[in-house]
Amino acid sequence: MFSRAQDYTQINRLSSLNTDELTLETKGLSKYLIRQSNALKVIWDLFILLELIFISILVPYRIAYETSENHNWSIVYYFIDVCFGIDILLTFNTTYINQGSYNEITDRKEIILNYLQGWFCFDLLAIVPFDTFISSKAD
Repeated sequence: MFSRAQDYTQINRLSSLNTDELTLETKGLSKYLIRQSNALKVIWDLFILLELIFISILVPYRIAYETSENHNWSIVYYFIDVCFGIDILLTFNTTYINQGSYNEITDRKEIILNYLQGWFCFDLLAIVPFDTFISSKAD
């Protein structure tokens, strides 16, 4: 465990780094790899966040107050699932910051392994259309 003094030292170290020290050299970087700080990736992440907020409010509301399934909602859910699927693919190709060294990791194998050991299972479960499986078995 780190002491508070070590935590403050690391925070001060990060705040004192200039942008040149935090950016990658593009030499040897795969052209299909997305930097975590890429502006389009940040916008995409905000879009996904808004979808998550929308779903976290809508689903409980619909479960509590609506009894009939509307075809329009199925289209919305399908669109959101597709977006989450695209996000999984993007995450497999997005660099990340190593928490110990504060270096941006650009090795694709490390990126994939980090994602598989982290949020991948949760993300995959989020796009499984359980309602489709349940309704098809009920028919």
